[in-house]
Amino acid sequence: YQLKMSDSDLDRRVVYINHDPRNGQSVKTGKSRISFFTMEAKEALEAYISTLNDGDRLFPERQIQYLFENAPIHVKDLRKFFSQEWDRRGGPTSVKKILMGHSLKDDVDLMHYNSQSEDDLKRVYDRFMGHRIKISH
Repeated sequence: YQLKMSDSDLDRRVVYINHDPRNGQSVKTGKSRISFFTMEAKEALEAYISTLNDGDRLFPERQIQYLFENAPIHVKDLRKFFSQEWDRRGGPTSVKKILMGHSLKDDVDLMHYNSQSEDDLKRVYDRFMGHRIKISH
């Protein structure tokens, strides 16, 4: 609910999840992070953004609660889906932890030896999530 319009770059398919309590943005780990989205999500976001009033928040809490009020899923299910789909597609757990903002406190490898640039993370994301998996019947 805290994402602002300025936290996303639709052309690059990037979202910045900022920890800046002075500006009303905080995350559990206390550290900002980056994540990405697919071309399909970009198209959906563009359509969604065109329906918004000129507010600063990308996903106003009241509006999202209304949209999910009678839905068969909850907002938290979206994180669960991403985690499970990432694993189904064989994505590395280390990158999933970074993208989901999991605490790296007890992960010595990730904290000290496996630092990833924004470009590195995006390349891995696009490799595993950038295309749909075709399911044959």
